[in-house]
Amino acid sequence: MDLKQNMDTIFSHLENMFKAKTVIGDPIVIGEVTLVPVVNVTFGIGTGGGEGKDAKDQGGGGVGAGTGARLTPAAVIVIKGDSVSMLPISGRGSLENVVAMVPEVLDKLKKTVQKENRDKEVTKRVE
Repeated sequence: MDLKQNMDTIFSHLENMFKAKTVIGDPIVIGEVTLVPVVNVTFGIGTGGGEGKDAKDQGGGGVGAGTGARLTPAAVIVIKGDSVSMLPISGRGSLENVVAMVPEVLDKLKKTVQKENRDKEVTKRVE
């Protein structure tokens, strides 16, 4: 495989990996609140190649390429009615900020868990 083929392969894989859904996640709807995760994407690419001859005048060559990526949670977009805000997820207390801004998330999760537990109990009694 030559250098151009390596680069084409790398960029093809990067294109598949870094879709809009990678950076802006699927919305999570909880009651009247919609949470949209936002992610930072950092990547690097390296490639190289060369040819040469050894002491016996025998030729050879090679090419190589590689890439690396890092995805880091950056923020949560909070949509509640007509209000839209962005909460950064960095430093201490970020999770607490999200929870404080959308307290109904906790209530909704609690109610969902309680309902699932009740449904399981009813199913056990019916069986």
